[in-house]
Amino acid sequence: QNQKSFRVCYSFEDALLHQNEVEILMLRNNKKIKALSSRIGELKNLRIIDVSGTNLAFLPDEISNCSKLEEIKANAAKFVTIPTSLGKLQNLKILNFGYNKIENIPKSIALCSKLERVNFSDNSIKSIPEGFGNLKNLKFCSFANNKISEFSIEFIDLIGVYNLWLHGNEISYIPIEINRMNNLTHLLIDKKEIRNLEEIEQLLPELRIIDENNRRK
Repeated sequence: QNQKSFRVCYSFEDALLHQNEVEILMLRNNKKIKALSSRIGELKNLRIIDVSGTNLAFLPDEISNCSKLEEIKANAAKFVTIPTSLGKLQNLKILNFGYNKIENIPKSIALCSKLERVNFSDNSIKSIPEGFGNLKNLKFCSFANNKISEFSIEFIDLIGVYNLWLHGNEISYIPIEINRMNNLTHLLIDKKEIRNLEEIEQLLPELRIIDENNRRK
């Protein structure tokens, strides 16, 4: 008789009971979850945590002890903050905090050098943290539908990014230094708001600049 595997757990309680075995913690859409215990740090082999659709407003600092963590799915929850300790997660590849109430991103995120995909769309973010451009492995980056007023120089340094989503913000100018983003193929932005759009289109004729918000209307 095969013993039941607890590699994937659907409750925090089960995960703690099998903390050396659990690799994936699926708490998605569990509205009863309003906080996670600091004991999350005991899940040393955790690779993926999904708390999307929960009532969580923050993650405990101890999540940084989950050193094997590769993916955090936390979209459409109640998050207002991201722990600074996240910067200690050196194996993190995917970060999804879309559709929350986040205003600030800690500078320490720039230390997560293996990040490949970040989604902070539909929050209340006004600025990009210093050092964000150091994420050289980033391929997909979305800050769509926030409160960003300028095209940050940090974006310019994201030389690995293919897709950059910035529509639904208050950006009116794209610096010509965007031509340093050698891998950029798709830029989603509010085209009608960009006063030097023609200049950028001539500078980068191969770049697909997509007016996403207007395209959906």
